[in-house]
Amino acid sequence: MVSFVSNKKSLRRAAKAGLAAIFLCLALLVTESRAQSLEEGAKREGVVTLYFGMPVPNIQAIADAFVKKYPFLKVEYVRAGGPNLLQRVLAEKAGGRTNADVVQMVVGLIGAYKEAGILAKYVSPESRAYPEGVKDPEGYWTGFYSTYKLFIYNTKMLPEREAPRTFEDLLHAKWKRQIGIGRNEFEWYIGMLDYLGEERGRSFLKRLGEQELVVRSGLTLASQLMAAGEYPLALSSQEAALELLKSRAPVGWLPALTPTVDVPRCIGLAAGAPHPHAAKLMVDFLLSREGQTVMNRIGRTSIRPGVQRDPVLEALNLKLSAFRPRSSKQMEGLIRDYRKVLLKQ
Repeated sequence: MVSFVSNKKSLRRAAKAGLAAIFLCLALLVTESRAQSLEEGAKREGVVTLYFGMPVPNIQAIADAFVKKYPFLKVEYVRAGGPNLLQRVLAEKAGGRTNADVVQMVVGLIGAYKEAGILAKYVSPESRAYPEGVKDPEGYWTGFYSTYKLFIYNTKMLPEREAPRTFEDLLHAKWKRQIGIGRNEFEWYIGMLDYLGEERGRSFLKRLGEQELVVRSGLTLASQLMAAGEYPLALSSQEAALELLKSRAPVGWLPALTPTVDVPRCIGLAAGAPHPHAAKLMVDFLLSREGQTVMNRIGRTSIRPGVQRDPVLEALNLKLSAFRPRSSKQMEGLIRDYRKVLLKQ
């Protein structure tokens, strides 16, 4: 009797294992068939056009890695900053044409892209590896790298023991006109409102604005001038800070000022993309482990779990607070508030 029961259990286990193997084989066949179909279509198209906001050397590194994998494709690109890129795409749409295949977006402008009908739904198989908070539940976009908004200081001007330990410390009188910031750092402003809450956040940011921040044209320049000794503190990014550290600039981190606002940079398929098969291959590549390794190599921080970030960042053990997308109307109001409160415009 025992032997009979034992044999039944063994048969059930074997049957389950067999079914699992069958399903796995079917999934692999579907994946292979899909990949083959995309590649065949992409070969006919011959080109993929990127509308990206990254520096040109970064875009070129991505293009080189992609073409190495798909040598039958050529990569063309248009490079413009976040708002300027949006305006270009809107103008092309108004003129009845679509030139972009894949669009890079700052997360704060995603609402405007979706509302204007610029994006097409595309759920890449690679997106399954990504957490829910960094991809659109409707399938219009996925985050493919992160920009961390964090504070750094000049180690020649400021001993570590005297550096701010909390955000409240930034409100001390000695930091008046001593903090650099880029002109368009509204994402940090909004991220702090999210973290601190409406009442507490607005109170803190109003008082910070009264510190007469030193406003520069961009975050990278604000960081470079801080390192050069123009002021001791600056709101920066991990990318700008790591570049300064590589050049042996006198820069230190302030990880105690937590949380660090995490601003994903996202990609989406353009609605009416002229090269849809090649576009999907590019999105799949950028979200894949291979593509994310390329992102880390060019100094961008991978979002994909399991892909090693820069060891310096890992050692900081940053507490992150993710920026969440909003409608274009909400963003317009918050950007106005940012300019009025922090930039005094």
